[in-house]
Amino acid sequence: MSTGEHATSRRFLVVVRTNPGVVLPPGSVWSLTVGQADDPPLQVGVLTGYEESSWSAPVARVLYLVVDRAAASLEDAVIEALGSASGLTTIMAFIGNRYVESPELHVAYDTTGDRAEHEFVRTYRPEYGYLPEPAAVLDVESFQAVHDCLLRSDLGARSGMTLVHYNEALRSLRPAGDVLAAEHQFAAVEALAGIVRKREMQARGYTDELELAKCFGIDTTEPWKARNELTGYLRRTMIFSGDDVTHQALKKASDGFEHGYLPIVDVRKHAESGILPAAFDHVRNAILDLLDLPEDLRGYLAATKPTYNDRIHANIRGVIDGGTSHPEDPTSFRELDFTVSLADVVPADGGLRLRLEPHVDPTFADGASLKDYSFLFYRERLGQSDDDQDTTDE
Repeated sequence: MSTGEHATSRRFLVVVRTNPGVVLPPGSVWSLTVGQADDPPLQVGVLTGYEESSWSAPVARVLYLVVDRAAASLEDAVIEALGSASGLTTIMAFIGNRYVESPELHVAYDTTGDRAEHEFVRTYRPEYGYLPEPAAVLDVESFQAVHDCLLRSDLGARSGMTLVHYNEALRSLRPAGDVLAAEHQFAAVEALAGIVRKREMQARGYTDELELAKCFGIDTTEPWKARNELTGYLRRTMIFSGDDVTHQALKKASDGFEHGYLPIVDVRKHAESGILPAAFDHVRNAILDLLDLPEDLRGYLAATKPTYNDRIHANIRGVIDGGTSHPEDPTSFRELDFTVSLADVVPADGGLRLRLEPHVDPTFADGASLKDYSFLFYRERLGQSDDDQDTTDE
């Protein structure tokens, strides 16, 4: 849509919502103007919906983005607002290193002043569950710096796809989510490799990637083979910083899953081999290396670790005191009455932390009981070992 078309368009307010993976403080509204230099500016307001409670901190339940948009129709305004908001939330997810869902429409309506009637649309989604999710307070200055760097850069669409896949990898930080986390991380790596190749060619004044391959000592007799070797070289040396163990395990997990040539059990072995913490660090640092950020800000963002903020997962482990045998009936397996309640929500480390209390009746239906048991909440931070976890404060 050209500038002239926007000038005669109607005006709409579109409100979209997403999960509070990142939040703003209660009562805070952040207004920003986004858009390329040759496009009409897009005005966006960002705020967090909180629930007041008896806990030590208000509970964030939803993140709203309010978009003021000129468009030819309500449908166009919604589509354009959702697209713009999705780009903003992927940057927010990268800043906080926590998963942020793709925004959904909350409400939209015509605000054109000279109209007697105004179109209106509202969508419904089920209310949030009882247990809130941990959140990171969004560092607005960091967001603005990264957003501005992306606008000024020549990274193109690949940078957006890199952030999309990085966010989806964050989404998969949950029990049994390693395969998808590895798949999305390697997809981010593939997008990054194209950006790195372009940057390296520009820096050396090359117009053909085979020239770059020769520069790195790659045999270019077979061009297709040389291009593949160049991509692999750039991944290993510039994205994974020579960490071939992480690179190979991530590549095997991704290729085996995507192309279907490995059994899923083998894919899972590669993805669950302990390489994901290093993979997240390498990809995050590679993204930061492409941005012209001040050193202190780059260091701060590099040190922000990926955080699990999906559903609550907890395990109880112990020893059965009493006889047990393999059941004839597959539905006759042992279960305990085991629940988790929320004791408090407290501010911590620039975010919100849940204090959880497990409750268990250790007696089984047949009279046997569980003894010497302990609780384990799924790790909050990627790479945290079981021994590092506080079982009552995740």
